[in-house]
Amino acid sequence: DILVIRTGDPTITGVAPNSAFAGNPQKVTITGSALSLGGTANTRARFAGALASFINIVSDTTLECETPASLAAGPAVVSVENANGGSALPASAFTGYAYPATFLAADAAIDPLSTAAVSDLAIARDGSVVHATWLKDGNVAHCVSVDGGATWSPDQTLNGIDSPAAPQVVVSGANVIVLWIANGTSVVARRSSDGGVAFGAPEILNPLAGSAAATRLRVTGDGDYRYAAWLSGTSERVVVTSSSDGGVSWSSPVPVDDGGARQAEHELVSQGANAWITFTDERQGAFISGAYSARTSDGGGTWSAAVLRSSPLTAISSPRIAADGEDVHIVWLRGGELRYAASTNGGGAFAPPQTLANAMNGGVSAPAVACDKNRMFATFVDGGNSVWVSAVTATGSLPQNQQLSTLTAAAGSTAVIVRDNYVFATWRSGSVAGATARIRFTTSTDQGQSFLPAAAFGDGAASQDLPALAIDGARMLFCWLDYRGAQPAFFFNHN
Repeated sequence: DILVIRTGDPTITGVAPNSAFAGNPQKVTITGSALSLGGTANTRARFAGALASFINIVSDTTLECETPASLAAGPAVVSVENANGGSALPASAFTGYAYPATFLAADAAIDPLSTAAVSDLAIARDGSVVHATWLKDGNVAHCVSVDGGATWSPDQTLNGIDSPAAPQVVVSGANVIVLWIANGTSVVARRSSDGGVAFGAPEILNPLAGSAAATRLRVTGDGDYRYAAWLSGTSERVVVTSSSDGGVSWSSPVPVDDGGARQAEHELVSQGANAWITFTDERQGAFISGAYSARTSDGGGTWSAAVLRSSPLTAISSPRIAADGEDVHIVWLRGGELRYAASTNGGGAFAPPQTLANAMNGGVSAPAVACDKNRMFATFVDGGNSVWVSAVTATGSLPQNQQLSTLTAAAGSTAVIVRDNYVFATWRSGSVAGATARIRFTTSTDQGQSFLPAAAFGDGAASQDLPALAIDGARMLFCWLDYRGAQPAFFFNHN
């Protein structure tokens, strides 16, 4: 008989995410080598010397765990060890952040020297790198931060003589694509392969559209896959295009599913070669807009037929979609209620819709949705001023609603992000015209079981609106439209 024994010191090459809140465990993934040794190694992970919990050795190169409850704020050495030896990352590779989060005392402008008219901000984050694009005096501007939003590069103009609208940005590593609608008809993309330093020539993604109007551009991407969708023509049909090579080449735009009736309010999400889209469609009859969804599993090569997810012959609005693995979640508004349907097989079939929130105090508005596999969180405004979150924590479970804000000021523009154990929510509270609007937020570190009291940040004394939130582990970056100057400008703050 021959006995083969594998041996070797474990190594650690990375940890993601590379931050967590102090005293509030978060799931992380450690990469390295010789972590399993064919199942013979009992590898452990430590953060600042404290043993991690819920350790799962996935493979020889991957280990999953949760940060220890004793994690303190500041840099922390992350290490792995077993009977054969150990390895560690430098302390700069992982950071514990104070909780509740503390923000800079003073807000700052993304483009501090500009007095230009601005609108339509879009941001995209990949780790500590954040890209922003917006309209500046009628042009598409782009800038980048490589330190999580602490500092920003000077902006550059990406369009030519066209009249742009609806700029969007998607990023994966050094691959950055900025898209916009030009002259109301053409969907234009410019790609950078060096992190946004230089961009290639503009490419029209719908060259055969002629004079057909294009509106409501939406983009998403993951890995090498990119997807773009917009409404085409005066009859308003949702069309999509995709790329499987990071935006080097794009497919010809095709209708998702032309049911012969007006479509609107589409939203788009993706994970690699899988993408999902939801939209309203009036194929049941004029002004009877149902919530439909379709999916692709081959990178946009083919799309499934659109299927009605809302109840038949009932008008809905504001569909929103989130997906993680095989779990897909759609919420929408119906008669002042917030409704919901979920799929556990990648969007092939959905459970019957259920009500998340009734029209309690004048109706629900401003919905947003996020998920972590089968856990779904939807934020919304009830009665125009009360902000809530509705959580479905397991497939088939009843929704649990929590009030996030008790202020009586008008509220809107909710957003929610889920990152494993952490849930982040933000919204605008107050009147923009009355100079009382402020960005407020709350967080949960126990999978949404409880949330901190709603808070504000920074030194703003003028109206704030249209919050955009980008998360990397425990790093929080807020961007918004601020009215403190002679001209509204985009500001930011971070923990």
